[in-house]
Amino acid sequence: MKKENIKEIIDDVVQRFKVELVSTIEEIMVGNEDEKEAYVDVSELSQLMNLSKKTIRKYASENKLPSDKDVSGRLRFRKEDVDKFIKNIQSNKYGI
Repeated sequence: MKKENIKEIIDDVVQRFKVELVSTIEEIMVGNEDEKEAYVDVSELSQLMNLSKKTIRKYASENKLPSDKDVSGRLRFRKEDVDKFIKNIQSNKYGI
């Protein structure tokens, strides 16, 4: 095989890879947009509940408020869990 042919093949493979990569990234981004809407971060939750960020983190560390971390390591809370937490506070199940 000549060097020109090898270069063309490599260029073609690279181009196909780029197209596939962009497509995959776009799919992930769309999925992340849906996922973002299902979560709130510490700041949002602090404002929503009129509690300090420190208190929100404390409840999370004590497992009173279910949480997980996003890819950057920041705490986040599912809106569904927040709703349950608020209902439990209202019924005083946690003694908070």
